[in-house]
Amino acid sequence: MLLAGVLGDHWRRKNPAGRTYLCIGSFAAGTVSILIQYSTTSPKVFFICWVFTSTFIIMWSPLVNATIQDLVLPRMRGLGLAVSAFGSSLGLGLGPYTVGLISDVTSNLRFAVLTTIAFTAPISILALIYLARVLPSDEASLVSRARAAGEPV
Repeated sequence: MLLAGVLGDHWRRKNPAGRTYLCIGSFAAGTVSILIQYSTTSPKVFFICWVFTSTFIIMWSPLVNATIQDLVLPRMRGLGLAVSAFGSSLGLGLGPYTVGLISDVTSNLRFAVLTTIAFTAPISILALIYLARVLPSDEASLVSRARAAGEPV
């Protein structure tokens, strides 16, 4: 997470959507690692991929939280973080439930993990690509949108 924060801030200085591109890269790398991890029959490959999966998948958190802080007015930063934490908790709560449910129905944990990743990864990556496209203009128009809504800025 610390490495993601440092790299994200560095990329952000070069491009307003830099953090989002790093988030896309880390999510894609983590997804590939999970696909290899749960497709192998070798315990050695499984645990090596587990290290990569654990490293890449967790990188999204500081990148998303910092981006949210950039997109809201200073007085709304607490609310922005609270909404982000709620959304993450909901998603992180449904993921294990969904994997467990699919695993119970099919009696195959590997299939359950791969199926869940197959459905969630493309949606997440497409949403992040969309975010990278609209983020610079949304960030640049923050103050003007706040003023138009009657906020004292």
